[in-house]
Amino acid sequence: MKGLFNREIKTGAFTIDFSRVNPNPCKGVLSVEVRPMNRMDTLIIDNCTSDLISHENPFKIPISNVPIVSGVVNFNPYTKEINGYKSPKDMKSVVTYIFEQ
Repeated sequence: MKGLFNREIKTGAFTIDFSRVNPNPCKGVLSVEVRPMNRMDTLIIDNCTSDLISHENPFKIPISNVPIVSGVVNFNPYTKEINGYKSPKDMKSVVTYIFEQ
């Protein structure tokens, strides 16, 4: 199985639609990682505040032999204050994909 590596920079709130991100839609996504660029910033998924996504604790779907071909995940900046810091609404995040080729 061959993989194609791709990295994108997203700003603010964003959505990953697995049926649309792949340059070869028939094959699917083997792995994805979402990590805020700034070490102080945090993200949440679908307004669920129980799991904060940070630079040290990124969102990961590890490499699998079964590609993801559909599904949607919504990411939003966590704008509540943590240790005196509030993530800006226009924060940047790095999204790394490995696509099945």
